[in-house]
Amino acid sequence: MTDQTAVWFTPSNQSNCRTFNEIISRNLEKILSLQKCPVTYPQLRSEDPELAIETRSGLPALVLAALGVVYGDIGTSPLYAFREALHATAGSGSHRENVLGILSLIVWALTIVVTVKYVTFVLRADNRGEGGTLSLMTLARQSFAGKPAWILVLGVAGASLFLGDAIITPAISVLSAVEGIQVVAPGLSGWIVPITVTIIAVLFFVQRFGTGGVASVFGPIMAVWFLILGISGGIHILDDLEIFSAINPLHGILYASSNVGHAIAVLGAVFLAVTGAEALYVDLGHFGRRPIVTAWFFLVFPCLLLNYFGQGAFVLANPDMTKHPFFDMHPEWARVPIVCMAQPRPPSLRAKQSSRGHIPLFVRPCTSMCYRVSKSCTPRRHTPVRSSCRK
Repeated sequence: MTDQTAVWFTPSNQSNCRTFNEIISRNLEKILSLQKCPVTYPQLRSEDPELAIETRSGLPALVLAALGVVYGDIGTSPLYAFREALHATAGSGSHRENVLGILSLIVWALTIVVTVKYVTFVLRADNRGEGGTLSLMTLARQSFAGKPAWILVLGVAGASLFLGDAIITPAISVLSAVEGIQVVAPGLSGWIVPITVTIIAVLFFVQRFGTGGVASVFGPIMAVWFLILGISGGIHILDDLEIFSAINPLHGILYASSNVGHAIAVLGAVFLAVTGAEALYVDLGHFGRRPIVTAWFFLVFPCLLLNYFGQGAFVLANPDMTKHPFFDMHPEWARVPIVCMAQPRPPSLRAKQSSRGHIPLFVRPCTSMCYRVSKSCTPRRHTPVRSSCRK
């Protein structure tokens, strides 16, 4: 085989789509095994003698790449999640109890939704190494003999909701980062929206270079960003060590029960802390489960917790500085670099790649495809190129 091989599978007509799909799956596995390209599909692991070596040598690089692609959205949540939850309380109740209750809700949201739900369970439900709503839909349909249509409807509805979230999330993340300009230079407040639109346009433009190109740029940036989150939060935890009592879930339960009128708004703001968690599952096919889980437990989760606890302690020690607690807790000389570091994120990269890679396979099965596989490919990477069915 040459360094880059293209194999085309084209159905002769619309009536043999099922046979066509079986041919795609069977030949794709052969191509991947011949090219020694590691995949997560269990039946191929034993056929790939280079998998163990490449996994050991490539794990740090994959972890760094996962930081840049998978954790971009959830990494910006400290900019706005805690702040919006505080503002949603509208100054009702005890300030200390509000802070401890909100922080408790955020901590347990991260723990239950991301650590327990996604990392422990959902990431194990891969479809031949691929994740995402449509992959999960395919697994669900395969568990029934008749492949009921209602599961397909639920899968398409779930994918639609996901794409909607992928449209909203960049606006929230980038806009919240740019709002730091108000703290540094209040006179530039009128430029926040134009700057946000420009950044989003540039970030979407660079996605044309693919996952590898985006990860190589944003991976180191996100690694430094999470270290900044952890260090800045860890320093301010010393402002009020009682903040650790927020680990007790009773603070969150008591807060929600005693603030029923604001509970919906506050819980909506708390949910912003886990915005982007779905990327762990959607990008499973790009990096595999181990790099994503390693990045979460060893860097992302600890740094997020440290930052949220630091913001909580800072607000307890400075009750009058709740407007922008994330930016205000940094010294003045560090605010400009922090605002600059908060800008570059790859928004909704997973949305474009997820819909591009999965819709032809699972929603429109009768589709011509060309799978291009290179000997020098990165682990778990194959790129489908498709055209409409020929009649």
